[in-house]
Amino acid sequence: MFQMAHYMFLCSSKHLEYALELQHLRNDERAGERDLLRLNLDMYKIAINPRR
Repeated sequence: MFQMAHYMFLCSSKHLEYALELQHLRNDERAGERDLLRLNLDMYKIAINPRR
């Protein structure tokens, strides 16, 4: 049980890290980097939420 909770925490903290970086880049001119990070975040969401 603890291992699962810890895994979920790690997943959510990584998601938060991506989201914060995306927020930081939103006000930036580096559109290519922002788009790549958005793709990375989308792929991460898909990986941790498999279809049933």
